[in-house]
Amino acid sequence: MNELEVSALWEQRWRDDLAREVGELVTAASDYAAEHSPELAAVDRVHRDDALNLLHYLALRHRDVRDLQRRLTDHGLSSLGRSEAHVLATVLAVAETLGRTIPPPDHVDFAGGRRALDRNTDRLFGPRPVHRVPRIMVTLPTEAAHDAAMVRDFAEKGMDVARINGAHDEPDVWEAMARHVEDSSPAATSVPTTVAVDDDWLAACAPGDRVHLRDTRGSPRTFVVTACRPGVVEAEVWDTTYIETGTRLCNDRHTTTIGQLPAVQQHLVLAPGDLLRVTEDMTPAQPWRSGMAGLASIGCSRPEVFAAMRTGQRVMFDDGRFTAVVEEVRPGAFVVRIRSAPAGGRLRADKGINVPDSDLPIPVIGDRDTALLGIAAAHGDMLGLSFLRRKEDVDAVIDRLDQLGAGRLGLLLKIETIGGFEHLPEILLRAMRRPRVGVMIARGDLAVESSFQRLAEVQEEILWLSEAAHVPVVWATEVLDQLARTGRPSRAEITDAAMAQRAECVMLNKGSFVAVAIETLDDILRRMSGHQRKKAALLRPLRSWGGW
Repeated sequence: MNELEVSALWEQRWRDDLAREVGELVTAASDYAAEHSPELAAVDRVHRDDALNLLHYLALRHRDVRDLQRRLTDHGLSSLGRSEAHVLATVLAVAETLGRTIPPPDHVDFAGGRRALDRNTDRLFGPRPVHRVPRIMVTLPTEAAHDAAMVRDFAEKGMDVARINGAHDEPDVWEAMARHVEDSSPAATSVPTTVAVDDDWLAACAPGDRVHLRDTRGSPRTFVVTACRPGVVEAEVWDTTYIETGTRLCNDRHTTTIGQLPAVQQHLVLAPGDLLRVTEDMTPAQPWRSGMAGLASIGCSRPEVFAAMRTGQRVMFDDGRFTAVVEEVRPGAFVVRIRSAPAGGRLRADKGINVPDSDLPIPVIGDRDTALLGIAAAHGDMLGLSFLRRKEDVDAVIDRLDQLGAGRLGLLLKIETIGGFEHLPEILLRAMRRPRVGVMIARGDLAVESSFQRLAEVQEEILWLSEAAHVPVVWATEVLDQLARTGRPSRAEITDAAMAQRAECVMLNKGSFVAVAIETLDDILRRMSGHQRKKAALLRPLRSWGGW
């Protein structure tokens, strides 16, 4: 046997070995889908192929194919590494290249997989915006209930989806927010922040006047009047200025005082070793500093927490920034000792509390949610489902929505617990009994529950599984958070925002500079849309090094 014959035999052998292993993948995927035919039959007809591809993906990922991947790429073949949206189409294409003909079982083809994700995204979030793929979701602050111009400004700057957080505020606030969203228009313009002063003082002002004040820190400040119209004076200042109700304003002719201003959110300053009482009493805590007499106190809106707490259990606040351990349990309250805190140690209102050592019996939907469900049914397009742990939680929500005649609402599955992550396949299949479904990766709570070290792995797996189900994903928690709060982004969060291009929607939380964050995120996502779609790099012409 000559050298050419040996080479040909060797080539045929590796081809046969690879073809056999690839054929086993097809058989395993087909068998797995058959085993789960009842779940497949129960999904809405628009999701039948989506659910089938999800089952094929699960069958593939139940096996360790890393060695097969290496040998496939060694011979210039697909590694199967971007097969999520069209699993068996990818595997069958590799088999055909290897010269093995396999009778194709029912599966999703390449074009069908790509179209399905786009179709389901449009169905849940509305039409795709111009020049970018991900939508921008913005959590509305309480002020949006009283400031329609704020909502219009958000929409003009790039907000595609407005989120109302039912864990905060009251039904009348939610209703007002929803109406302002309905009335918002990208053509609308925003208005500057206003303060109330005496009408006679306003009438005496003229453009060019200089208005002097001493702010709450004692710093002298000068405003320049830029425009006047009946009942309104516009002025600008270039230095940071802190004002309060009663601050005196003086121009060259008259003096007035600033009227009632909205309350400023307070905070607690906590350091390692401090004690903190968590109580059912939701009365706002008074400002408190470490070392002051007495015991700092915050409220928790979930009564189930207090019955479940035990001495020695861990408690985490604000997405794990503060860690603590329970030292004492009292009726309607428990006391924790702070173990770690960030620099500055400011714990503000509306921050989450995680109790990773307790299995809380919290229903995914309760009587308290009835008012929110009514508003969602009247004004909303989708409903976010928190604290999902298993498929029965989805059933409970669907049953309640049907009772309220709100079955048309899309379901946004918020994955924030380890239970929800571990049962995500069954949760997805159960939710796909409805035509409009999405997944939110609640990275803050997931980081606390799974450990920060594992978060990167967890969020990747959720992205993969959701793409296999052709279900759109919301990339959530602390996106451009520092920018939204302070007006200045960190380098790390800019990179994080660019990574969010792999999702179909990106969520921004509240902050004084959220309008700036919307514009910045819109710009980042527009740029990245030319470079990446999901895991695939898009090789548009690079202009960075045009001279080379």
